[in-house]
Amino acid sequence: MTWISVAIGILLRLRQYLFGRSLWLDESLISLNIIQRSTMDLLKPLDRAQGAPIGFLWLEKLATYLFGPGELALRLIPLLCGIGSVLLFVKIARRFLPADSAPIAVALFAICEPLIYYSSEVKQYSLDVFVGLALLLLTAPLLDFKLERKEMARVAAAGAVAVWLSHPSIFVLAGIGLTALWIRIHLMKVSIVIGVWLCSFYGFYRVSLASLSQNHALLDYWSRAFAPFPPMTANDLWWYPRAAFGMFRMPGGFEYQGIFALVAVVGGVAIFRERRRSIALLILPVALTLIASLMHRYPFEGRLLLFLAPSVLLLVGAGIGRMLTICESIPVLGPVVLFLLFFHPLMDAGGKFIYPNEREDLRSAIQYVDRSVKNGDLFYCHYTAEASLAYYRSRGVTNLIPTTTGPLHQEWSGKKEDMEKFRGNKRVWILLSYAWKVDAVDDMPQFLAQLESMGKQMDSFQGTGVSAYLYDFSGRDFSGREE
Repeated sequence: MTWISVAIGILLRLRQYLFGRSLWLDESLISLNIIQRSTMDLLKPLDRAQGAPIGFLWLEKLATYLFGPGELALRLIPLLCGIGSVLLFVKIARRFLPADSAPIAVALFAICEPLIYYSSEVKQYSLDVFVGLALLLLTAPLLDFKLERKEMARVAAAGAVAVWLSHPSIFVLAGIGLTALWIRIHLMKVSIVIGVWLCSFYGFYRVSLASLSQNHALLDYWSRAFAPFPPMTANDLWWYPRAAFGMFRMPGGFEYQGIFALVAVVGGVAIFRERRRSIALLILPVALTLIASLMHRYPFEGRLLLFLAPSVLLLVGAGIGRMLTICESIPVLGPVVLFLLFFHPLMDAGGKFIYPNEREDLRSAIQYVDRSVKNGDLFYCHYTAEASLAYYRSRGVTNLIPTTTGPLHQEWSGKKEDMEKFRGNKRVWILLSYAWKVDAVDDMPQFLAQLESMGKQMDSFQGTGVSAYLYDFSGRDFSGREE
């Protein structure tokens, strides 16, 4: 069962990767930094309110040197990390869980939708998962009773390199270090190894994290994901259970969060009774990430928690295994439990295999406009599409240059002022993207309704998360009256 699950997991990740979707906003923003900068310039703070570990940026740069700056090349590192994570997780599951629970956890990991998706996203989150798993394997000698000098050097080097590859690796390393100190085995050697990790982290902080921690655009964007402390309102208090249950949707990939949270508690108790070191290694990174969130140093939400997916899935896998053991006296009950708990994850994975994730099909929209545009046409690019347009222009997909673009965090009043510039023009192309919304407010319907009152629609393109329109603004004034 285990290797069937591994094969399915790799197939699902390859399917998403080979689907070849367009780069969307977040991917385009980081990709432009990777493509337009030299290797050494990637050490400097990134443009376009972006942040990523230096190791990830250099790996991405290497991929573009070897294979060019296309979408598949940019997504190659996340794909390799996603496939590598499936293979590493097999070893982790066998180390942390009983023999009957490990295959269940591996199956959950293989079909976990967030892990599949981020295995083909030009972001660092798939690398975060791979690094976290690799650390749990490479640092295992710290928890053994015999730690040779060669192993000590290897463990120290692994942690020192990891912090340059993955921001949240520090939470995994801290969990490993605290567990090693707790069991009080060869304290001096462990202390030396932890000292090496801290020196490397300090160097990385000075080079990269110090400036990233002052990036106000990122801090503002993630402000809702910092734990409120002290909690002053009922909403502040509700933040904590909402965040705890939210982990089972993202990164766990489970739709019914409460049910799987309960299963994880059962799994945690089972692991605690048999392997206390293992439960410490699973729980401590979660707790330390939450502490960092309390200090406004790391957001506790969404894709930034993807590195915790192994912990969530190991706990759930252990819980399902324990429940199946309890059900052994009633033979029919075990398969029913498996069916109920696996039904939605399997359906989700199967659906994504048939119809892979696609955030926004900007490439097709840009190509449509490029084929249809005529000399003298004007072109307005919505701000959420501008980075993707710049990327595809650098790739030679289009030569379109916007007449104007809307600024970031622009309200409707700003868009209306943009449209005023096109008064009296017969052919104005408008490229709109919907995949990203400011403060989760979707003002696009208002924008489209106003466009209808301003002019006459002559052509259009509709795609996933994107649309393009050709308008004639010469026949009406902008109050909607015929001139």
